[in-house]
Amino acid sequence: MMQILKISVYLIISGYRNMDLRIQKTRQLLKDALVSLTLENGYDHVTIKDITKRASVGYNTYFRHYKSKEELLHILLMDGFEKLTPMLIESKQNEDVLENEKRLFNFISNNERLIRVLFESCADLLYEQTKNKIMTGELNNIGFTKLKDELEPLEYDYIVCQFVQSTLTSIRWWLTHKDDISIVQMAKFNQKTIGHFMQWKQV
Repeated sequence: MMQILKISVYLIISGYRNMDLRIQKTRQLLKDALVSLTLENGYDHVTIKDITKRASVGYNTYFRHYKSKEELLHILLMDGFEKLTPMLIESKQNEDVLENEKRLFNFISNNERLIRVLFESCADLLYEQTKNKIMTGELNNIGFTKLKDELEPLEYDYIVCQFVQSTLTSIRWWLTHKDDISIVQMAKFNQKTIGHFMQWKQV
């Protein structure tokens, strides 16, 4: 009896695992479809029917996972945001800034399609959340904790805004010039920009 119970439990757990893998696969197919279609046609011109057709997923199946096209976009972009933000501003104090920047632009290059959709669809949200994470100290970043102690609140708010906007703009700029500017060259450009912000107190 105990052996039968163990087998039953095993089969139930295995079934849940297989179901979970199927759910993950379906959701990834839908995300990939939204990315491809947005890059091809623009987000506003993409419909749920387009997404399910590209993903080879049933139309009704879509609504078992997401309530709307906007929900899928939000989840997709939050996934990208959670990966990108630490690459933008996390750093150990003794770590080489140039190496950090190389890793950032390697990440951008390896996730170019997702990053392009992120910029096209929710650049404002990316900016606001990145800024908020720096302002609240949620992320240990490139010397900003020290600057916060040295600057007046409004002055600190200004420099963080400038830094975030400058970094996001540099990424967008590089995506249009990446065939002419290597990762190492772009990392050096950004290293100089970071050096400028870190010298703010000395100006």
